[in-house]
Amino acid sequence: MRRPSEYLSFVRPLILVFGVAARAVAQSVAAPPNQPPPAEIQRAGAAFAQSNWKEANALYSELAARYPFRLAESLAEQKKLDAAMSELRQAIGAGFFAPPSTLEANVHFASMKTHQQWQLVIDTLEAIVKPCRHDARYREFDFWIGDWDVRPVGTATGPASRNAIALEENGCVGWTMSVDSTTTAVR
Repeated sequence: MRRPSEYLSFVRPLILVFGVAARAVAQSVAAPPNQPPPAEIQRAGAAFAQSNWKEANALYSELAARYPFRLAESLAEQKKLDAAMSELRQAIGAGFFAPPSTLEANVHFASMKTHQQWQLVIDTLEAIVKPCRHDARYREFDFWIGDWDVRPVGTATGPASRNAIALEENGCVGWTMSVDSTTTAVR
């Protein structure tokens, strides 16, 4: 009887793909160090909280490299929609990472939902958050989708491992292997 470890030659390419994808996701959502905000950030935050949009805009403009999202909110509240959209696009280009629902639910962006580039920003964030649905590289192993009986190379008979490969988790490939009532899953 074969052990599950003997089936690894079949699954090593999948494990490599999943490992690379998991590392990319982990790096993209890593939290910044938790540090108390400097005084200038506190002043900008206070102006924003008091709806003093012009002062918040001026203060966040100085901090734009680190806080383009807040600057975009301040500009949107002043009805400077093109400038706000530009800041949002720059934030995304600089690595801003959030589900589109975050922008959709943000009350400061309510006036921007009619802007001609709003849907492009939402679609761009959707592609960042769910790369398996939008990047053709994630479709390269789709030929493998299905249920498979797997045996070691050169063995035509005997018990088979049962492998199920499906699109799961927002269009990414999920793999399940069963051998002798032992199940291993990679998603």
